[in-house]
Amino acid sequence: MVLGIDIILRSLWIALGALFWGSIFGISIGIWFALKTFKFKRVLFLILYLFLSLPPITIGLFLYLTFSRSGAFGFLGWLFTPKVMIIAQAIMATPLISIITFNSLEHRGKKIYETALLLGAKPYEIIKKILKEIRFSLGLAVATAFGRVISEVGASTLIGGDIEGKTRVMSTSILSETRMGNFDYALKQALVLILISLAINFFILIWQGKTE
Repeated sequence: MVLGIDIILRSLWIALGALFWGSIFGISIGIWFALKTFKFKRVLFLILYLFLSLPPITIGLFLYLTFSRSGAFGFLGWLFTPKVMIIAQAIMATPLISIITFNSLEHRGKKIYETALLLGAKPYEIIKKILKEIRFSLGLAVATAFGRVISEVGASTLIGGDIEGKTRVMSTSILSETRMGNFDYALKQALVLILISLAINFFILIWQGKTE
């Protein structure tokens, strides 16, 4: 049995899409928490930690009810499509990235921000400086989040349906093939999944090196 390139590409499209949005929201939330002081900050941060520990299947269930025909966004028709799978995986990635971002800036974020302001830096230059200072933590966050989303099975199966040619990704395919006894095919897919993860980590290390 030949490995389906469509499954590999679909897995990458969904995982990288989720990683993109998870990074946008996660980094923004992490920087905001680190630089701002406001009422109920600790409570909101505890809620963020709660989202980090949510089982993926519960996220899938919530999105299933939300995007089903009787749900609030059922009219979009996104259930059993890659779009809702990206949303689910982005929800998983966001708290992880935001917490690592916050932890890396908790004790030095304000100092970096205030120093950049004194030097007359523009807003985008301040953000660039902050991201450069925490690039190693960001690399860890992105690599960990990618490993989490591309290997996720529960939510992807529930809201994606594991439909061949439409929503089947490598993680759900490995599960299906293993259940059917196609161990050789499942092992080949697992090997490709590992190689993809190693490649992503390699590119992150190159990015970190170029920003030194």
